[in-house]
Amino acid sequence: MLPGLFDRFGKILLTVLAVCAFLAVLSVVTKAHTLLLDSQARLRAPLTVPKPPPVALPPARVQTPWPHFPRSAPSNARRSTINGVDVVSEDWECLASPLAVLGYYREQMLARGWRDVTEETYGLRPELRNLRDDGASLQDSRYLETYRSVMDSKLVLSRGDWSMHVMTEPAKTLNNGISVRLYAASTPSVADYAGKLLSAVSPGDEKPDKASRSLDAVQHSGGNRYHTTITPKSQPPTEAFQEALNRLRAQDWQLALTSPAQPTRGVHFAWLVRGQEYAVVSAKAAPTGEGAVVSVIEVTPE
Repeated sequence: MLPGLFDRFGKILLTVLAVCAFLAVLSVVTKAHTLLLDSQARLRAPLTVPKPPPVALPPARVQTPWPHFPRSAPSNARRSTINGVDVVSEDWECLASPLAVLGYYREQMLARGWRDVTEETYGLRPELRNLRDDGASLQDSRYLETYRSVMDSKLVLSRGDWSMHVMTEPAKTLNNGISVRLYAASTPSVADYAGKLLSAVSPGDEKPDKASRSLDAVQHSGGNRYHTTITPKSQPPTEAFQEALNRLRAQDWQLALTSPAQPTRGVHFAWLVRGQEYAVVSAKAAPTGEGAVVSVIEVTPE
């Protein structure tokens, strides 16, 4: 029975980390927009690209379902909609212990009507193992090690159709500190949701339902709306890139600049404009070496 437990633990951890990876990629999108604007003059784009009007007021702070942890860094909370699911995320570093952070959020969220489902999410459930005599009881050293690893670093909560994860690990930039990731999603199971996201962008034959083969995300930041799609394609990068470029140009987007393909990596890139809107399209070889992954980012001032 133990191998099944460790397989479940590994699968859930990977899918949870997949959501974190998707959120990290999306957070880079807003920074990429600024870098593109700064580099436009140096690249001598063939079109004069009008800059969007300045934002008069800073954007309102993203509301999170969790409170701010005392003595932690200022909030960098983000709200996204990924394949129709609302996601709120935040990450920071602090000098508190993992148990102090997890204990704080367990107490605060239980008081708000959330339920601690960490044990059942990771398949631990000690009350179901106490009477077993097949080597998978609570006295098994591997089970105890896994249980401590999960409960000392992670917290999973649920309320209605929402799930929330808190993850801690040693900090990379703060001496003797920890890094904390929090996110909540409007889905009863983040693991199932992450599995669907991974399936949507994994290599394989293209499905008739193209929507099921794309990662579609919307973010709002700095007075702009960022719409990102990431789609696997069966064609080589050059053909997939040209197809995406033709589709955008058919929608009245105008080519502002393009970079030559990098033969060793099969990477193609172009920047387009449409009035005050911007779009970035790129295509690169799929990790398997077969087909391509096409990314399109559309930036619209709000």
